[in-house]
Amino acid sequence: MTIGSPAKINWFLYVLGKRDDGFHDILSTVQRVSLFDEIELNPSKNISLNSSSNIPDNIILKVIERLTKERGYKGDGIDISLRKNIPLSAGLGGGSSNAAEMIRALNNEWKLGLSNDELLRIAAELGSDIPFFVSERFCVMKGRGERIEYIDKSVSYDILLVNPGVPVSAGWAYRNNLDYIEIEERAVLDKFDKAYRKRDFERLREVMINSLEGPVFRRYPVVEGIKGQMLDTGARIALMSGSGSTVFGVFESKEDAERARGKFKGYWTSVVSTI
Repeated sequence: MTIGSPAKINWFLYVLGKRDDGFHDILSTVQRVSLFDEIELNPSKNISLNSSSNIPDNIILKVIERLTKERGYKGDGIDISLRKNIPLSAGLGGGSSNAAEMIRALNNEWKLGLSNDELLRIAAELGSDIPFFVSERFCVMKGRGERIEYIDKSVSYDILLVNPGVPVSAGWAYRNNLDYIEIEERAVLDKFDKAYRKRDFERLREVMINSLEGPVFRRYPVVEGIKGQMLDTGARIALMSGSGSTVFGVFESKEDAERARGKFKGYWTSVVSTI
């Protein structure tokens, strides 16, 4: 069995303040895009993971450990092959997506019988972005990311992703964020919803803020440069996704995005659509 494990973008990411547990409260809208890692699962006597990237402490192994504890599973093993197409530490959620796909796949393969609520609870224990990917829906993320509300997807956007090859630790980005944002949550979400549905780029631009651009741009000016260049090449709006270092630009069409892609030679790029 082969599973596609999608990337994501954050249409906005407001860091609201630091919590007593050391995490940060956020407000963000998050959507999957058509860029996929590939996970192949095959029956085996043992549990093994082969990956195209050298990822220490791979989250997939943590998922397996967590699920075996949840139900005391002592059945068959599984052979896992992971082909990474999503850049690492890039703000696109590749690792969280891999974890979510494994949570759902192993629940089925091992017949664990975990409900959707139980899957979301386990996902939240393993990482802040994982519940979003388990849900497979366009979401608003709140709290540290574990609280999600669903958004109906009514339109699709064509997007160019550009990554300069600079890995950014999410923990570092949050620790070095100097400013917290005060917002009226409902007003922001209503404004985004209306602008998104109508493809109103002017109003989208007003709410598309990423609190983590500040620390990332200060340390890695190349990321800020990519954002500026993205707008110069015809993107209607552009933003760093998550904790970076990927920048996404929204274009009027796939053809426009493909033409702009040619301006970013030497960088990792991908033209995708929202899903």
